[in-house]
Amino acid sequence: MISPAFSAPADDTRVALLREGEEMLDRLRGTATVDDVARAAALAKALKDKREFAMLARLREAVGRHAPERAPNEGLWIQAIITEIQ
Repeated sequence: MISPAFSAPADDTRVALLREGEEMLDRLRGTATVDDVARAAALAKALKDKREFAMLARLREAVGRHAPERAPNEGLWIQAIITEIQ
């Protein structure tokens, strides 16, 4: 029997990605640098690939406040919203 404390590598990757998303949101809530915005835009792709649409939507909104032209595209944002309300 697998221990409840056991986590699969995919879970570790997911947790690390979500943690990175939360840290990025904290930076974007403050005075974000151009590098922060660029890293957030790159993080959005990883979130999409892992189907973490709730975090993707939050990140897109935060990036859009700092640099609307850098926000993940509308299609990803719409996909995130639809996925979350289903």
